[in-house]
Amino acid sequence: MKVMIDSLQQDFSDKKVLLKESDAAFAKAIAAKIFKELNCEVHIVKDLATLKEGIKNADTPYFVGIFDYTQDALDDIESIDYALAKSLPVIALTESFDDDTRDTLLSKNIVDYVLKRSIDDIDYLVRLIRQLARNSAMEVLIAEDSSVYRKNLVDILKNQLFTTYEAKDGEEALDMIKKHENIKLVLTDYFMPNMDGFELVTKLRKTKSKDELAIIAISGDTSEMVVSKFLKFGATDYIKKPFSKEEFICRINNHVEHIALIEFQKELANFDFLTGLYNRKYLVDTGKTLHANAIRGNIEFIVGMMDIDNFKLINDRYGHDVGDMVIKDFAKWLKECFRSSDIVCRFGGEEFCVLLTNVEDQHIDFTFDKFLHTVRNSEIVTKQKEIVQYTVSIGVCATLQSSFEGMIKVADEKLYEAKRAGKDRVVTDIIPS
Repeated sequence: MKVMIDSLQQDFSDKKVLLKESDAAFAKAIAAKIFKELNCEVHIVKDLATLKEGIKNADTPYFVGIFDYTQDALDDIESIDYALAKSLPVIALTESFDDDTRDTLLSKNIVDYVLKRSIDDIDYLVRLIRQLARNSAMEVLIAEDSSVYRKNLVDILKNQLFTTYEAKDGEEALDMIKKHENIKLVLTDYFMPNMDGFELVTKLRKTKSKDELAIIAISGDTSEMVVSKFLKFGATDYIKKPFSKEEFICRINNHVEHIALIEFQKELANFDFLTGLYNRKYLVDTGKTLHANAIRGNIEFIVGMMDIDNFKLINDRYGHDVGDMVIKDFAKWLKECFRSSDIVCRFGGEEFCVLLTNVEDQHIDFTFDKFLHTVRNSEIVTKQKEIVQYTVSIGVCATLQSSFEGMIKVADEKLYEAKRAGKDRVVTDIIPS
């Protein structure tokens, strides 16, 4: 449950991009922009020979390849073909936008093409890489009775790095949704045996809102009645057959981006921006649920309140930037020292809270003392090369109270007992036997 705010944003530090661009200055500009915006490595190659060498000697596979393309330039064509044969997703860079260039590139099953005109095009390229990373974490279901058409959709989606599932009718689609709860997008045909697209959309909308699941109807029936009916039944969009590959990809990506944004906003409401820990709102909501389970005898429940010692003095002496460094350092140790099943939150300012379940009494002191020792021995080096050390006081409520708020109050009282006793210590409500 310890999902941090960083996980809501895309982490590209483990990804590598391969770039083949004949204009050295433009290549450097692209690499610099990608590194700045995405913090991922960009390896530049100049021709097919160095491209082959780069792919062959790569310690980990490249996430995507960016290749310049000029119509009839043999090295450009062979480079793209070689990369595609090695299953590397390809984005083409081209200076021309004529029909021949467009048709040639799209026929090669590339991810997309980007025009080389200005810095805005590099921005679009960065957004496209972000989109691919988003797609790689997205699961899509295709409900279509035609195996040929289903395969065509699968090929397009896989080329955009989506994980895909297939169903030949609405009934099979519902079963697939139950098996794969992380499916965020459904593409459904209208006419299918056993259960058609209308009925599938209706049943899906009984359990999944538009913020949770995008549903795109795809059909050759272009009557206004069918389109309107699908949208009123709960479909997010309607695509008429036949459609262009570009239109299809743009619409799919728009809906995926919308869902990701909604999820990010929902999650953001539960997180502290500075530390990436859960915030007080999430603490209260989750704490009440865990407390109710403890009251029913399902779990053992413990609340620990923590406060960084002498934090005001740290701010006064070193400045608020260093104060933020201390808070983030403390949050890091919370994430590392407690279990993945524990809830660690920033309660406010320099005060934090941790909720633990099913820890035996004899292990409570050890758990918190170990964390206390870790914090005491940590060091922060400022920009001025000064070494900052700090400590923490901890209060623990291990006795089930009548309410979650009551447990917070007891833990808070023990915290201030620790402060009064000299700080840098743990005080619990456990009575020695």
